[in-house]
Amino acid sequence: GTGVSLSGMYPLPWGVRPSVIFRNQPGIPITASYVAANAEIVPTLGRNLAGGVRNVTHELIDPRVQYEDRFTQLYIRGARIFRVGGTRVQGMFDVYNVLNSSPVVGLNTRYGNAWLNAQQILAARMFKFGAQFNF
Repeated sequence: GTGVSLSGMYPLPWGVRPSVIFRNQPGIPITASYVAANAEIVPTLGRNLAGGVRNVTHELIDPRVQYEDRFTQLYIRGARIFRVGGTRVQGMFDVYNVLNSSPVVGLNTRYGNAWLNAQQILAARMFKFGAQFNF
């Protein structure tokens, strides 16, 4: 799938510099892999796997066929530069995942009882304060 990313910054009066990043991304691919043991393959193949291999992994779903839902992320930052003597201080305030979306970004792809269980989701909304000193 195709993703879209837009970013921008616009300086405002009093040295305020807001910026934004917008992303709309395809969901992660849904796959299914099955691990077949040598004992499962012998009846069909008529012999053991070559080279002493104990098992073989088979992909049951092509990774380019099914995807999780698309998701949107929005990040904003406000920054302002202050001059203190000969030092320049930039204060920053960031908000990550403004929309507080929680798409799945990691799945169990091993076919079985836990197949498609979420292993990771996008981190929740987060606020961060920071400063940068230049002297």
